[in-house]
Amino acid sequence: MKTPLYLGVDLGGTAIKAGLVDPQGHIGSEGERPTLPERGRRQVIRDMAALCLDTLDRAGITAADVAAAGVGVPGRVDDRTGVVKWAPNLGWRDVPLAALLGEALSCPVALDNDANAAAAAEHIAGAAKGHENALVVTLGTGVGAGVVAHGRLLRGAHGLAGELGHMTLYPGGALCGCKNRGCLEMYASARALAGPGQKAVIEDPDGLIAYLAGGRPERVTAELVARCAEKGDPMALAAWDRYTSDLALGLTNAARVIDPGVIVIGGGVAQAGEFLLRPLRQKMDALRIGGAGAPGIVRARFSARAGIVGAALLAADAAGEKG
Repeated sequence: MKTPLYLGVDLGGTAIKAGLVDPQGHIGSEGERPTLPERGRRQVIRDMAALCLDTLDRAGITAADVAAAGVGVPGRVDDRTGVVKWAPNLGWRDVPLAALLGEALSCPVALDNDANAAAAAEHIAGAAKGHENALVVTLGTGVGAGVVAHGRLLRGAHGLAGELGHMTLYPGGALCGCKNRGCLEMYASARALAGPGQKAVIEDPDGLIAYLAGGRPERVTAELVARCAEKGDPMALAAWDRYTSDLALGLTNAARVIDPGVIVIGGGVAQAGEFLLRPLRQKMDALRIGGAGAPGIVRARFSARAGIVGAALLAADAAGEKG
């Protein structure tokens, strides 16, 4: 029997990524192109379709060989109707993406939030496989999260379940892009870690951060700060300690509500591996209530490809339910 194949599309504000995925989460042919959302939704959707067809062509197959396609979108979506309700990074409101892309590809298209897609990838074929209850967190430009409850993605009444990044960590704190103050995203995203590093370039021009950034604050990234902290740079270590403390507090609050068996950490900051996970475990253990069990904390299996894999596997799941 021929193995079914699915297209997975990760639609981001900066790039569109697509890949051909099998039911085990293995990626075959894949491709990428810039999103350039300022051109408008019609052109972006045309480019999504063209990228998908190019990806299939490189694999030597056509859309007729694909069972379904899935798209992960950075925003609020209605997975039942396939409509993007609101994607601020794209400037989209009420866009029937599943229908439009499905027409261009001549195959069924499933739609979900990008954090849910990443959670699906880790739950079905990654680090959360075998866990009925899991929290999958992506530490990138923002803080995204997907919740798996009793073996299924938890979407909530309005598709907003898992908005961990916009949980209030410090009332009255830093102003977030969502217009609220003190959101976890302002303290636990990659930007939150890069900020102190950029400040260090100015305050400590002879320090390691300034040296590796060539004296240019705009070149400081979260990954650079993490690397400097691993090497023992005092300013980087101070930023890392604050960062892991805030992230541990946010994860502990979330764990008290959903009681996951495992917390999976992905995204660019997770490249630090045990240098990140070890202090998170220690700090979360110190924050536990009484004798309540702490969830395991592990690194994601899928990194930059989580959106592609998860979107494809969600499409497979949707096709199975309809089939």
